[in-house]
Amino acid sequence: MVKRLLFGLLLWLSANLAAAALTAEVDRRELAFGDTLTLVVDLRDGQVGGEPDLRALEQDFEILGSATQQYMQSINGRTQRGLRWQYTLAPRRAGQLTIPALALGSQQTAPIVLTVRDAPADQRSDEVWVETVVDRTNPHVGEQVIVAVRIFTLRRISGGELSDPPVSGATLESLGEDLHYQTRRGEQNYAVIERRFALFPRTPGRIEIGPAVFDGSVVAPAQRPSSGWGIPGFFDQTRRLRRRSEPVALEVRPAPVGAGWLPAEELALEERWEPAAGEPIAVGRPVTRTVTLRATGLSPLLIPADWATKMDMRARLAPPSLTHPLGTDQLGRDLLWRGLLGAQTS
Repeated sequence: MVKRLLFGLLLWLSANLAAAALTAEVDRRELAFGDTLTLVVDLRDGQVGGEPDLRALEQDFEILGSATQQYMQSINGRTQRGLRWQYTLAPRRAGQLTIPALALGSQQTAPIVLTVRDAPADQRSDEVWVETVVDRTNPHVGEQVIVAVRIFTLRRISGGELSDPPVSGATLESLGEDLHYQTRRGEQNYAVIERRFALFPRTPGRIEIGPAVFDGSVVAPAQRPSSGWGIPGFFDQTRRLRRRSEPVALEVRPAPVGAGWLPAEELALEERWEPAAGEPIAVGRPVTRTVTLRATGLSPLLIPADWATKMDMRARLAPPSLTHPLGTDQLGRDLLWRGLLGAQTS
């Protein structure tokens, strides 16, 4: 009796261990560099703690997202339970890549071979592409460069992020909110999302503006059933993708030799009198003169803050001079630099 019980227990354990299976599959085996793919790892009828070991996977793929799902289904009267992991992957290079065997406990998946094609030389042939453009490529040190990063798309974007272009040797400042408009390139009408920056080089020489990366999802319309039934858009699916712009190089010239270098696009000096000029002034009535300096395309970093805040009571209300071109205020602070300190990038 005991032998039969032990034999039955061994048969039950063997059947369950044999039924347990760890498998892996992808939604496609051929893709272009910059596209993403979905990897699904499925543990069926198994009781293993933890999750698949992905360390070997990260050598050739970037893991952009993951999700876990438990499921139960009945097939021919037999109930199956399982655990499913879904990963969104982005290849790190083009060529023939292999998703290695992934281990979970004592089980492992079979390797999967993928073919990753080079990205199109002309991104504009794609449904979604990103470009970076500048308004000048040969600025002086401190001179403003307008950088525009644009996403062109033929599909509706359902979500995602656009990274700022990396740059060293310069200061990059965002300019307002994103712009949304439409444009025509070649034979296609594109929806465009544009993000603008002001770049101020700090050192002379070559500066490279690195790629801006869009990582998001677009809506891919699905075919409606052959019967024609269905609500338009009901069967649409989202497709995850990653696109990046080409780098842009700047050749930065040194600042001109000599004092008074302010690399502003426009510099205007205005004055206002109270009472207004031409009005009669009564004896004993105060007269106010307001002098405003407006600068366009000038980085606040070029304005030494201490020049605007440093007080000198011995020079209070001083008239214009070589040291203080616009004079000083009631605390002896330089009026020219106090006006520049309030400048905003525009």
